[in-house]
Amino acid sequence: GGVVAGSRGAHDEGWVTEDQVVGVGGASIAPDLYVACGVAGDIYHHSGVQDARFIVAINTDETAPIMSLANVGVVGDARQIIPAVLRVLEQPSIT
Repeated sequence: GGVVAGSRGAHDEGWVTEDQVVGVGGASIAPDLYVACGVAGDIYHHSGVQDARFIVAINTDETAPIMSLANVGVVGDARQIIPAVLRVLEQPSIT
């Protein structure tokens, strides 16, 4: 049930459409889980995600503003971390 959204910067790069922009000048969201991949999290983006219930931020910059907003911050490249997490999640569970 998740959706893809992005910051104004992601829109400017052509990665998301205008209706997928979150923050000032875009949408405000309040998901149970928000995974911010490579989002700096400036004040404009912060205003759009502040009502998220749980925020996981993945960023190469441990001092990025999104890290102080996140419940969990992962320092690293999202292009490496996301595939690694997906591989772990795809493993059969051991009961």
